[in-house]
Amino acid sequence: MNKSERIQACYQHCCLKYVMGEMMTNQSFRERLGILNSKASREAVSRTITTTLEKKMIRLNAPENSSKR
Repeated sequence: MNKSERIQACYQHCCLKYVMGEMMTNQSFRERLGILNSKASREAVSRTITTTLEKKMIRLNAPENSSKR
């Protein structure tokens, strides 16, 4: 997947989790993409989530909270 496809996948995953009444997490997004649980993969997924947040396609559930859920 290229960068724009990962961002779109992040947005769609977040929307699906919202409709299901759940929150997207790094782990749930990695599971959706079928990525192994390694430090490098966690960092790559975190960068994609951060980029999607910066593009204002998704937002934090509770911005005042330190958690990025």
